[in-house]
Amino acid sequence: MSDPLLDQLLAGLASPDAVVRLVAVRNAADACLPELVPGLRRALGDAEAEVRLEAVTALDAIGGAEAVVPLIAALDDSDAEERGQAALALAENQSPEGAEPLLQALARAPAPWQLAAL
Repeated sequence: MSDPLLDQLLAGLASPDAVVRLVAVRNAADACLPELVPGLRRALGDAEAEVRLEAVTALDAIGGAEAVVPLIAALDDSDAEERGQAALALAENQSPEGAEPLLQALARAPAPWQLAAL
């Protein structure tokens, strides 16, 4: 049986309208459904920086092992705020798989980020 909320959020994440995608990723954070991870992974590649940032927030809220790989990918985003949010999310997740990529990202970060991590 299909979950109407899940179906609605998945449709929103795939919408051609950036505003609809943004609302969907924000609601995905509240829903905390692991089934949304593939759609959120795609949202990390969105043309809109705000959608990507909110996708990181949603993945952080969902947590668990399934969120680690997309969060690692977000460490390489062009947007510094998204990279920082992904780093915080990985640190909170405490997944062993995220530790090495997190340390590598920190080594590449500007000095103020490195100091903040201490």
